[in-house]
Amino acid sequence: HKPLRVEVVALDWKWLFIYPDYGIASVNELAAPVNQPIDFRITSSTVMNSFYIPALAGQIYAMPAMETKLHAVVNRPGTYIGF
Repeated sequence: HKPLRVEVVALDWKWLFIYPDYGIASVNELAAPVNQPIDFRITSSTVMNSFYIPALAGQIYAMPAMETKLHAVVNRPGTYIGF
């Protein structure tokens, strides 16, 4: 499968998820298909933040003026809590 590209931006008290291939975005809610790789590109608009969805992938930091990458796959349908 072609990976789903998601640009993640840490904002003050919220997360912005941008889906560049689809021209849409969401705030504080990520939607992803099952069994399709996800390529996250993570940054921050202000201060350093921690992007962490325990059931999906490891913890990684979002920092201003930098981009970190995270690759994940959702193996089963569900609602996953992130921090």
